[in-house]
Amino acid sequence: MTIKQIILILSIFVSYNAFAGSRHKAHDHGHAALSIVSEGNSLSLELESPAESIVGFEHTAKTEKEKRAVAEAQAKIDRLVVLKPELGCTKEQGSLEIEQEKHSSHSDIEIKLSYKCQKPLAGSTVEIRLLNEFPKLKSVKTQVIGDKPRGLSITKASQAVDL
Repeated sequence: MTIKQIILILSIFVSYNAFAGSRHKAHDHGHAALSIVSEGNSLSLELESPAESIVGFEHTAKTEKEKRAVAEAQAKIDRLVVLKPELGCTKEQGSLEIEQEKHSSHSDIEIKLSYKCQKPLAGSTVEIRLLNEFPKLKSVKTQVIGDKPRGLSITKASQAVDL
């Protein structure tokens, strides 16, 4: 299976869960969901979180302070993932989008990152610094797809993920 096929399957899964979850689960401040896909020399990450946990509010940024908070969150994207230098990884994509929920005052943030490395990622460790950069986040439920597929929770005490 190629990385594009895995990402497509993961996107469908995440989209379905987001749709189903929006009808059955509460919007949970302080908590986020992260998907990590590792295949060969490629790594993709997708985070979904209540906007309040990332930028401190849930409405469209209106004031200069709110616009600055969004810009600061965008600037933090490059510090969210730490890969070992010997892997020779370069970031291919990094984006942050704010999505307003229909018929609600809530909004979510989606962060997408992708990396291409010179060496295979299997057996390596990636450090996820979401809790360092966004202190309002308390836990991040994580789904890893790759050589060792599994679910785990990232906390302040445990921010390393084995690929």
